[in-house]
Amino acid sequence: EAILEFLRDWKSDPRNDGNSPNYEQIAIGIGKYRSDVRNRILSMEKRKLVKINEHGKIVLIGGRYVLPE
Repeated sequence: EAILEFLRDWKSDPRNDGNSPNYEQIAIGIGKYRSDVRNRILSMEKRKLVKINEHGKIVLIGGRYVLPE
């Protein structure tokens, strides 16, 4: 799935410090509409591929944060 790949790449980029992109950034990154991205992410959350935390950030299931050097 393009969204998962985008999220992995985004979160692994040291410039983003492990933070989540917003729906607009994902939409631009994969060439889709923001509403489509939101709906797909909500569907992915139901399938337990991602989690939306209490701050509204997208968390990759099984992902881990590595402190920058």
